[in-house]
Amino acid sequence: MSNRRSESRKIRMSKVGVLSPTQHGKIHRETAFMEDVNRTGCGLRARFPLPIGFPMLLEVNGEHIYAGTVRHCNRDGVEYVIGVEFDGPADDLWLGRLHNSSGFGSRVSFSAAR
Repeated sequence: MSNRRSESRKIRMSKVGVLSPTQHGKIHRETAFMEDVNRTGCGLRARFPLPIGFPMLLEVNGEHIYAGTVRHCNRDGVEYVIGVEFDGPADDLWLGRLHNSSGFGSRVSFSAAR
């Protein structure tokens, strides 16, 4: 597989929530680990697969959320390596907060997503 990223990613091991709507209008949450991130996307490692094209929200620290779309999902042993493209480019302030462990960036409020 070729590397089609337009910009390098920074290593970032963080536990994140993968949020998706259910058929009943509720929010389903699974836990994954973010391995790397840049302005346009991130890499996740999870114990569950996600379909390509899947729209999702990522939650960090129980409150900060960013929207994205699954671009690839490959099995790696008992886990899956998932590539996520953000719906809009992340700004420097957002990435700075993420790398300083003080938050993930507040693009959507958690209460608005429920």
